[in-house]
Amino acid sequence: MCGIFGYVGERQSDVALLAYWALRDLEYRGYDSWGIAAMTPEGIYIKKSVGKISDANEREFRGVSGKIAVGHSRWATHGGVSEVNSHPHFNRDRTISVIHNGIVENHNELRAFLREKLGVSHEDLFVSETDTEVIPHLIDYFLREGKNFEQAFVETGKMLEGRYAVVVMKKGEPYLLAMRDGSPLVVGEGRDEYYLASDVPAFLDHTRTVCYPGDREYLKVSADGMMMRSLENGTKVEPKWIEIVWDKVSATKEGHAHYMLKEILEQPLALDKAIHQEDEQLLAAARLMKEREHLFFIGCGTAAKMAKLGELYAATVGEKLATAFVGSEFNTYGRFLDRKSLLFAVSQSGETADVLEALSIGRKKGTKIISLLNVVGSSMDRMSDQKLFINTGPEIAVASTKAATAQIAVLILLAYALGKKLGEGKHLMRKVVKEMKQWVTLDLSREIRIVAQKLKDTNDLYIIGRGLNAPIAHEAAIKIQEVSYIHAEGFPGGELKHGPIALIQKGTLVIALIPNDETKRDMESNTTELKSRGAYIIGVSPSHSPLFDEWIQVPDIGVASPIASLIPIQLLAYHLAVLRGNDPDKPRNLAKSVTVK
Repeated sequence: MCGIFGYVGERQSDVALLAYWALRDLEYRGYDSWGIAAMTPEGIYIKKSVGKISDANEREFRGVSGKIAVGHSRWATHGGVSEVNSHPHFNRDRTISVIHNGIVENHNELRAFLREKLGVSHEDLFVSETDTEVIPHLIDYFLREGKNFEQAFVETGKMLEGRYAVVVMKKGEPYLLAMRDGSPLVVGEGRDEYYLASDVPAFLDHTRTVCYPGDREYLKVSADGMMMRSLENGTKVEPKWIEIVWDKVSATKEGHAHYMLKEILEQPLALDKAIHQEDEQLLAAARLMKEREHLFFIGCGTAAKMAKLGELYAATVGEKLATAFVGSEFNTYGRFLDRKSLLFAVSQSGETADVLEALSIGRKKGTKIISLLNVVGSSMDRMSDQKLFINTGPEIAVASTKAATAQIAVLILLAYALGKKLGEGKHLMRKVVKEMKQWVTLDLSREIRIVAQKLKDTNDLYIIGRGLNAPIAHEAAIKIQEVSYIHAEGFPGGELKHGPIALIQKGTLVIALIPNDETKRDMESNTTELKSRGAYIIGVSPSHSPLFDEWIQVPDIGVASPIASLIPIQLLAYHLAVLRGNDPDKPRNLAKSVTVK
């Protein structure tokens, strides 16, 4: 959830300023508070504050010269949003600086261990409410027991339970130590310098040569090089360096007011990249899906809705029975996994904690794993037997847009491959991309903004859909909730009479997703029922209906209709957020990658 950054180099540089810019590029991962620590000739420079680092003035960081620095942008888990709870955290004499993304699940037991060993009270040792603060104190304890810095770090790592990525700087030492288990960590290799971060945008200005450490591995990183070892037994691990294809331009706004708008409008290009999959990879994944007795799709948040679409496409196009689960609710069903099962994970980041836990259960039981991802080298990438990448480049806004539609595109191709008609699916998706290039423009954005102007003061909004568009009704509600803070709910159209219709009164806003497919007649019937009870209907459909008070016209693209239904709702959510004075890129209480349970 948080953004972490570390730097070590041969030459003296403005290291605090370097960390500042890196954290700005990682701010989508957390923006409750931030902090930077740098080793300078004068001592340890420390700067911490509540709020977004993008609100800080870069002049504050100029002239802080050094060769090593760490920085952190926080999404609060343990302890409130305060300067004292912001990272880095320190030992008592502030010689050890720790940044951490994740959760130390046994922090209470470790606090008790430290109090007993050191013979001090909680108040005399800990200054924050965070789980992270046990780490510098544990390292300090092992140092006082006679271990060197690296040994003390390793002993501490062995005691930690949970999911974490940790980077540690010690005064007087010319290197950083880092470790991970479950939470993301990537290393960038420059010329006589190295970068450590939660995600690659932090150092894309400097290098595209990267390495992804594995779980339970630790790093010793200096300007001279990087050593990687197993945390358990100290066995040396050879780093696997790769060149990433993303560039800095793809991680910028490119003239748009917000990342979210930019990422919505670049969906035609993202879809074009997503459908350029190798036939053999799609066919190999389809063969694996076909031969498995049990097929489970799994995801969280937006990816959970895409997983549900995967289930529906597998059934309707691929003629394969499947079941979709929300990652956080899968543990109950883990007992049914076996060697005849297949887990199909959907995730933009490849680091979603609840999905990774489900995959871990599957691996122990011999279950095959396929993942649909955006990030090469992520944890899910490494855990999977087969993987498909959507290739959309970095998605910076917290609310997923281009990744979601790209996932739909690949799921459609996979379903056609499953049904032994991949050529037909590729022809359809080329047609879809052509339609999207003509339709998804600033003109469409301006049209949706006019609708948003009329809806911006509402408190409640409902979305209905059937068939392939039922998951899109739920996803549309998430988008509107995330950035506009309007109470929005999505329902299958057929469920209205089982309770939700009681919410409808004169003026209630309802978005009806009505594609030209087998659900059209039933959707029009559901919409009529709402209209007769006073609902104000916003129709999202290829064709107009007298039922609509507002009509958002979308292309008629057959089984790819979820793409056409979703894009205008993304734009509506964006404009509602802006009109209501919200930041659509960094909505309150949310972060981009949910790496804790």
